[in-house]
Amino acid sequence: MQVRVEVTGFTVHRHEDLSSIPHAKVYMMFVDFNERNVILEDPRKGLGDLRLLTVRTLWDLRGDVILVYAGDVGSKGLEGNDLYNYGLTSINNHTELSKLKNQQRMLSVHKTFSPYQRNHIKDIVTAKCV
Repeated sequence: MQVRVEVTGFTVHRHEDLSSIPHAKVYMMFVDFNERNVILEDPRKGLGDLRLLTVRTLWDLRGDVILVYAGDVGSKGLEGNDLYNYGLTSINNHTELSKLKNQQRMLSVHKTFSPYQRNHIKDIVTAKCV
């Protein structure tokens, strides 16, 4: 079954942008690779909180959130049904990342999605947009 979906881009640069996020059924949030592998901040560690608050805002908007950690070399050549690089230990230790993992909404990529990841995303979007 083919489903037509409207795709709209939106970038959060600062906290003030959070209130302007448009409503959607599915949100794909991309976080760029960084040397410390901080996917979502832990405010107790003094790293800020913009990405963390963005995820929480998307959940408040009742959207289905898919988080993609992009540019991770360890995600090169993911095998089988892997959605993310299991070497990214923060995914198991961070409350929001664990929730995304448990919902199968946490993905990591090096440069492109694997065939399994593409189909997984397609299945989520199809289920939400029918």
